[in-house]
Amino acid sequence: MRSPEDLTGSERRRLQREPDDDAEKAEMLVAELVDGRHTPEETNWFDVRSAGGDTKIEVKSTHREIGKEYPAEGRFRLWRSQLRSLIASRYAGETGSTWVAFVLFGDSGAPRVRRMHAQTVRDVVEETVGWGPSGHEEFDEQAKLPIESVFNQ
Repeated sequence: MRSPEDLTGSERRRLQREPDDDAEKAEMLVAELVDGRHTPEETNWFDVRSAGGDTKIEVKSTHREIGKEYPAEGRFRLWRSQLRSLIASRYAGETGSTWVAFVLFGDSGAPRVRRMHAQTVRDVVEETVGWGPSGHEEFDEQAKLPIESVFNQ
C-alpha cells in the first residue's frame, strides 16, 4: 500500500476537489493508495475492493478533534456486524484478504493511514474498549476505538 505522500499531483488535486464528505474522501484515498476501486454501493460491510477484486477493505476515518460545541478527541467507530462479515468472508472459501483502513485527518500535512487485518482489529477492540450497544436500530453493537489504539501500536 502506498502512503498519502506517494500520491501524484493529479491524484491529490482530484481528492481535494471531491467530495465534501470526509468519510467518502477517506474511502477514495484508500482506493487510490491500494490501486483499487471505491465500491460503496456494492455492500455495506466494505468500501474498497482491490484491483483484482479479491481484497476487501472497510475504511474508518476520524479527525484528531471532533465536535465544535463540545470538543473531544476523535475515535474510530466500528460496527461489530461489519467486522464479523469481513472476517467471515475470509474463511468462507473466498480468496484474498480483508482489512480495515484507518484514516486520521487533522495532523499537519497529509492524512495518516494505517491498515490492519480485520481479525487484528477485532482483537484490539476486545482487548481495549470492548463492544457496546450502538443506539441505532439498524446496527448491532459498536466500539469507539481511540486513535492511540490504532496509531500507537
